[in-house]
Amino acid sequence: MFRLKELSRSFDISERDKDNIRRLGVNLIDKREIFITDVMDYIAKKYDIPAKIKESISKKYSHHLGSWFDATISGKISKDIVSFLMDFNLSQYSHQYYIDDRMSNVFSFIRMYFMEQIYNLANTEWEYQEVSKSFSKMLDLSQYMVNHDYLIYKSGLKSDIRMKDYIIKYAEKFSVIIHTLLILFLVAMTVGAVTYFVYDIFKTFDTVPMNKLFITALGSLLIVWVLGELLHSEIQMLKGDSFKISIFVGVVLIAFIRDLLIMTLKHEENYQFSLLLLLGVLVIGFIYWLLQRVEKK
Repeated sequence: MFRLKELSRSFDISERDKDNIRRLGVNLIDKREIFITDVMDYIAKKYDIPAKIKESISKKYSHHLGSWFDATISGKISKDIVSFLMDFNLSQYSHQYYIDDRMSNVFSFIRMYFMEQIYNLANTEWEYQEVSKSFSKMLDLSQYMVNHDYLIYKSGLKSDIRMKDYIIKYAEKFSVIIHTLLILFLVAMTVGAVTYFVYDIFKTFDTVPMNKLFITALGSLLIVWVLGELLHSEIQMLKGDSFKISIFVGVVLIAFIRDLLIMTLKHEENYQFSLLLLLGVLVIGFIYWLLQRVEKK
């Protein structure tokens, strides 16, 4: 999952691109079988594949092409095009029909097919330019995946790479489980912190002055805020966002601020420690600000 999301970022496929694809893709759902037929006819005609053999391998491999078509018009990344071209070509015509540039020819045909459909469906020239650019990014990514697997095949490292892919695949699944458990723990801790916050307010409402009550509540609220930020960070990582170190610097910053509030509440006269805390807040706050700027870029 994460590898596909990383590829998506590498090819600059944004949520806006996916929305563009889905917006026009709903009008292409009923063209699935036509698309498969057109691609198979192109391959058969281009490379003089006999009709009987074309029919046989079409039944065996065209479902990969259809699955890829369904995913693509839905704005999703799919490796089914890899299965189609590798299985269809290498297993049946590894020497006679499969040459490096022919893979590019098939993609050129597919690209022209989609551009024609987009041109017919777009209401304005601006919409055509916008959506065709988004589709091109998705097609470029698919072609990259095919090239990658074909180079592995040619290099003779297929079994080694496949083993690495399996390891990465299951490691990613384990990572998802760990992140899910972290989210569940953070949810439980956040609910507990909110419950304690409400309980603490009601408990001390009639026993402490209003100014102290306000500072106490603010300190407890900061804990809830930190847990909320950690929970949000974990959710974003599960969605494929990059890891942000600033969130942990923010946690340290909040801890320093909370200690300052507690010292203010207790009216302690340890000025040196108070100044040290204040200096820590300023330094960590500046680091936090720098990290936020870098991460936004």
